[in-house]
Amino acid sequence: MSFKIEAIKELPKPKRKRVSEYDEIIEQFLKSYQRYSKVSMKGKSPRTLLYGLKNRLKIKSENKSEKKPVRVRFIQGEVFLENTAATVAEEL
Repeated sequence: MSFKIEAIKELPKPKRKRVSEYDEIIEQFLKSYQRYSKVSMKGKSPRTLLYGLKNRLKIKSENKSEKKPVRVRFIQGEVFLENTAATVAEEL
């Protein structure tokens, strides 16, 4: 077995801020001003998507300044987002 350990003074800086793909879904949904939307993601099962979105919203709700007016629902094997804000555009 061969390995090498080197002492360093500090860790290198990250090259970019990592953004969750679930955060991107939530932000795009809120910008759409839709009351309800169905969500799917290539390569992710509906349940994985559901738990990922719920987890991100839970993390955001712990920081009150970032709490999002979004509810995630799982109905008949599909994932839906509901905008609970009062500023949702009414469908004509």
